[in-house]
Amino acid sequence: MFALSNKFDIIKTSTSGADFLCQFSPLLCAVELNRSSGRHMMRAVLLEDDMNKYDLTGKKFGRLTVLKRGKKVKHGESSKWICMCICGNEKITTRSCLVGGYTKSCGCLSKEIILARNKASATHNMSRSKIYHVWIGMKQRCYYENSRKYKYYGMRGIKVCKEWRNNFSCFNQWAISNGWNKELEIDRIDNDGGYEPSNCRVTSSYVNSRNKSTSRFWFIEGNKYNSAKEASICLKTSVSSIHRWCKGIKERGTPPKQNCYSLKKYGENNVNN
Repeated sequence: MFALSNKFDIIKTSTSGADFLCQFSPLLCAVELNRSSGRHMMRAVLLEDDMNKYDLTGKKFGRLTVLKRGKKVKHGESSKWICMCICGNEKITTRSCLVGGYTKSCGCLSKEIILARNKASATHNMSRSKIYHVWIGMKQRCYYENSRKYKYYGMRGIKVCKEWRNNFSCFNQWAISNGWNKELEIDRIDNDGGYEPSNCRVTSSYVNSRNKSTSRFWFIEGNKYNSAKEASICLKTSVSSIHRWCKGIKERGTPPKQNCYSLKKYGENNVNN
């Protein structure tokens, strides 16, 4: 026979004597015999007089106001409650989550907390902008030895001025004041100089490409050109022809043109190199 605690008051006993209905405080406990295992199982049932104590309708928990009890759940599952959040969204949750303070909104509260935290930790909110990546790339080329472009910048002594190196906002203000937009680039006027306001300009990618450390001046029959492309346009020929002329290679069976050569714009000048 199942031994009941002295804290229980037996209200009803089944005819077989195996099942009991007991009262314990405000709870109605049903003690049932599991025929397959032979063990007694206890489950709590609310007394009708105490239903109001467990009714959450109309109560507020954080941003949620309980509207009504949800649909009946399966045996053993927690009861569900339908709530309305102050943002207008509905939220279905359990009584324990509401009473325990685990659920305070439909989810909007946690989103606002995350946004506020990110905003507080952000310095300029431009980490995804093109100008920010230009600033990062500029420093990597000059100071990050593992950068594939370090040998063209850092190893040559190219540096970023103190005004820009640790202050993106200052660099960004300079770029905007000089007409920066997403279609343009930052170029150093003197290719052997560093990144500083007096040596930088906002320009197009075409102008920037002609101002690299590998850029050359092209001299064709006494005329000077800033690039092979510029010379080809002026002389109405191809870029490959310009290169052949300056290297002394015959062009389509004709003798090479005289007084044609190229010189590096920066560093040591090597004729026909």
